[in-house]
Amino acid sequence: MILAIALPIFLLMALAAALPHLLLRLFPETFAGVLLNAAVCALLVTAIAAGYFFASYLARSTALLDLAGIAPAETVLHFLKLGLGAGLVWGPVLVLSVSYTPSRWKENVW
Repeated sequence: MILAIALPIFLLMALAAALPHLLLRLFPETFAGVLLNAAVCALLVTAIAAGYFFASYLARSTALLDLAGIAPAETVLHFLKLGLGAGLVWGPVLVLSVSYTPSRWKENVW
């Protein structure tokens, strides 16, 4: 039971810590680039968390597929809200990781 809760939390935190550094080269070495990196990472982690919640619900009952067929927009919105709620766990880690990215810049100095 504890592993079913702790493992996804640790995986989301690890993803939030690693993702800004993996995407660092895609954005310019400016303050706007740091903000864009943070926004893209937040969207990706939210989507991954929502996908995890969807898979977790689906593993318990396939009735979720019926609900998704009846009200797809509400279903997607529900799982996105759950992904954002998980941001209480991965959000601080993402902020710390993004704030460290300027120290890895090659051309500009913060």
